[in-house]
Amino acid sequence: MRFLFVIFGFLISTVTTAQETTTKHQISFGENFSFKSSGSTGRAKTDKDLGIKSYDILDGNLSLNYLHSFAPQFQLGFSYSSKSDETKITANNGNKAKVQESQSSFYAIAIFNAIADIHNSWYFGGAIGRESFKEEVDSNLGDSEEEYDIDAYVAFVGKRFNLKRFGIENLTYSPMVTYVLGNVNGDLEDSGVEQITSVIFEFIKFDLLF
Repeated sequence: MRFLFVIFGFLISTVTTAQETTTKHQISFGENFSFKSSGSTGRAKTDKDLGIKSYDILDGNLSLNYLHSFAPQFQLGFSYSSKSDETKITANNGNKAKVQESQSSFYAIAIFNAIADIHNSWYFGGAIGRESFKEEVDSNLGDSEEEYDIDAYVAFVGKRFNLKRFGIENLTYSPMVTYVLGNVNGDLEDSGVEQITSVIFEFIKFDLLF
């Protein structure tokens, strides 16, 4: 992860030497590089005749992002996300099992807007980052652990539409198409997976600009 901060810091120092512009901030709401926070807990109803006494589930999600306009048409920012899931199972005979899954990601993001009015502009961007995944199983039958990382390279294009006609000043509708290329490390690579690619279409996405 250290190389991400070095590159990100270099980009910021380079752009801030350009002509000062009006400060603009952006927070996005959507599937990728989203801003959200949630948590839940639940218990499943079990059939004790099958030997299961209880089945409990706990999960939490946190996603943050921020972009700043350092020039009239150029934005730099970051995205961070963290997700955890924990499942506990207790059998009638007292045996217990716990499964913990966690994943996190950090991306440095750069966006170029086709026009200075970024509330109505086509935008093109890229991001580099790392996603980490871990699964731990603790049970009477034994323990296991799987862990891997993905070094990801992202390219995307989208279009913003202001919502002033609806009396909304700072929120824009901003659908986006994203291409992701990820190089795999760790246990997943050891199992034979070396690279992952995906294309994501976001039709429900909004950017808050202020």
